[in-house]
Amino acid sequence: MSSFWDSSATGTTAGDYTNWTQTTATDTGYYNRALQLNEIIQHYERGPMPHPEPEVVRLHELQEQRREPLERWRKVTRDRIGDRQKKEEAEASELAKRLLLEYLDEKNRKNFIEEKSLEVESGIHSGVKYHIPYHEGRIKAWKGDKVVSELCLQVRAPEWIPREDKILAKLLYLRSDEATALRTANHFNIKENLLEV
Repeated sequence: MSSFWDSSATGTTAGDYTNWTQTTATDTGYYNRALQLNEIIQHYERGPMPHPEPEVVRLHELQEQRREPLERWRKVTRDRIGDRQKKEEAEASELAKRLLLEYLDEKNRKNFIEEKSLEVESGIHSGVKYHIPYHEGRIKAWKGDKVVSELCLQVRAPEWIPREDKILAKLLYLRSDEATALRTANHFNIKENLLEV
């Protein structure tokens, strides 16, 4: 059986191409592919592809005309949703800020306004104060002028919640159930084991 690329195949030349319909290859698969290749070569020798039917062109133009306003509408919708979401988040943050301020004493209220950490005195460990950062970060446990431990206490929610709600959650957790909060948190840079009571 001769190969598809067998130089012993006989054929006639049309331009620079071999007419593969004259190949002596006996394999049916190769022969069929040779016929397809020959048809493609002859098609391009006849000239460029004919223009599509006017109905096809018109349909394509209509699709393009519809796509443009649809894309504009999608952009406007995305912008409106984004603006509405920003407005709702700003309103939620303002309400959360008011709620948090109700729970703070004068010193912590000032710290919060100045974007400093809030202090919570430990009810278990004498002389220990927890500093809850205004921005994301670890809660630092201070004893006198030294940091004796750092706590990672995450507030998880299925959707976005204001920063002020997260701060309030940590503050209330440490005030109301300090022992559980300490067991829940991950501890870092430990100088004093706060899990020992």
